[in-house]
Amino acid sequence: MDLFFLDRSVICTLKELNKYRQYLTSLKLDFERNCIREQKMTEKQVNKLCDTKRAYDNTQFQDWLLQENTQSTPDQELLIKQRYLDMIRRELNKVEHTAEKQSIRPMKKEEKRHRDNIRRKLSLRRQIEQEWKMKEMLLLTKIGEEVKREARVEEQRRKVREAAHQKKQALLEKKIAYHLRKMQRNDLQREGSEGSIFEDKGEDETKGE
Repeated sequence: MDLFFLDRSVICTLKELNKYRQYLTSLKLDFERNCIREQKMTEKQVNKLCDTKRAYDNTQFQDWLLQENTQSTPDQELLIKQRYLDMIRRELNKVEHTAEKQSIRPMKKEEKRHRDNIRRKLSLRRQIEQEWKMKEMLLLTKIGEEVKREARVEEQRRKVREAAHQKKQALLEKKIAYHLRKMQRNDLQREGSEGSIFEDKGEDETKGE
């Protein structure tokens, strides 16, 4: 059921509001029809007076108008009619304004619900993006630490390989030096033995002579 409020208080239903609006409209139309009917009747009576030649006498015509309506003048009646029409018009405007406010209120509620829904989605999206950024930062930090660890391991392996190579090089140099010394000794020994052979041979030849 659609309800209409005034200062947060229920004043009527939509059905009652429409009935009240129709009532004011019909009241206004009836009043206007009565005014038109009275105006036509007045015109007929004036025309009748003109036909009977009583209207040529201004005094008689004024007396006749006073007899027709001794309570108020035409200006007063017009003013009363105008005020009455204004009152009805204000009531209709008030009803229309209330109806517009009540029709706008559900729209505002729907717009507020839509804005709140968008705000929640944006907040959830920012939260998800922030969580993904944190996970990405943690992953990048972990990858960086793993790269550093692998670099340290590779550096240690390189140092071990260099140390082993240096040891092999030193051992090879020692072996080469040892073989060189051995070859030198062998050459010296060979030269010494050949020299003693020549000396012994010379002594034998001298003794034979």
